Amino acid sequence: MIHIENLSLNLGKKEVLKNLSIDFIPGHIYGLFGKNGVGKTTLLRTLLGLYFPDEGTITINDYSPKDRHPDFQSDIFFLGEEIYLPELNFGGLVKHLGVFYPKFEEEKFEKILEEFELSADFQYRKLSYGQKKKVKIAFGLATNASVILMDEPTNGLDILAKKQFRKVLASNINDENLMIIATHQVKDLESMIDHVVILDGHKILANKNVSQIEEELKNDLDSDIFLAGNGALNIEKFYEKTLTEN
Repeated sequence: MIHIENLSLNLGKKEVLKNLSIDFIPGHIYGLFGKNGVGKTTLLRTLLGLYFPDEGTITINDYSPKDRHPDFQSDIFFLGEEIYLPELNFGGLVKHLGVFYPKFEEEKFEKILEEFELSADFQYRKLSYGQKKKVKIAFGLATNASVILMDEPTNGLDILAKKQFRKVLASNINDENLMIIATHQVKDLESMIDHVVILDGHKILANKNVSQIEEELKNDLDSDIFLAGNGALNIEKFYEKTLTEN
């Protein structure tokens, strides 16, 4: 579980996050939505312990990220928009990086690579940007970390790869882990997100479960924020509507 209370953070003279309070609960895939520059990446990096809050507290599974405790670091994984992994093959990644994650599963790593149509005998330095991202996604999920953070994970993926990505993530969420996916490409992820968090102007505009939003708006089924035919929420339209109203 992630508990954030009254979090404020400045980068230099710029106020990026202001008095944020929110909880992230295991068993959910959270969509952290917002325009570029509203603090999504900064929030993820603060959860990792890379930035220290100016005010407020963060607790993740009873640890404070800023303490960088080994047990904390081995149970959280971050997929940043920049793709960096040592230029190692499958065995090298398992041997040299998997060891830092006690729950890492080599077989799971290989299986997810197969779902991405990548062979375990890849040569990392020869892979395309999108293929490297697939390797890192597969590795991250194979760590079985209880907290997985992703920043713009669908950037660089083609239509087929995005479909594979959604399928892979949906099959790897359970009651003991949580995922937070930060993006402004809402449409890429709306079929797999079950909780919506919208950031704008350093504040939280929305923090609701998808089913809760649907229930609140069930008498407005003619609205374009619902997908035609099945009454499911169109998260992209809800996001746009929320920004417009605020």
